[in-house]
Amino acid sequence: MLRDSVLVRLECIHYECYIHVNALVWRLVYKELRAVTNDQTLDLNPLEVNDLNDYLWDVGTLLTSTDALDILEDGWRPWPRVKDGTAAPLA
Repeated sequence: MLRDSVLVRLECIHYECYIHVNALVWRLVYKELRAVTNDQTLDLNPLEVNDLNDYLWDVGTLLTSTDALDILEDGWRPWPRVKDGTAAPLA
């Protein structure tokens, strides 16, 4: 009985981490990515979209490192502003 309850608790820890990481990524990254790629005024070319994908990869690398909590700092951005002079993407 004890062995089974410990196994369930260990499985729940991984699932809880999965939920927290997904919440952070959806709130801080995908919302902005959607705003940038759906904006009609930015006119991103394929190379600029590829750059955004590279930054997205960097976010994944950050989340698997020991500095993962840096994503919670004020002013953290998944990538630099796409173009100056346009409305800022959602944060």
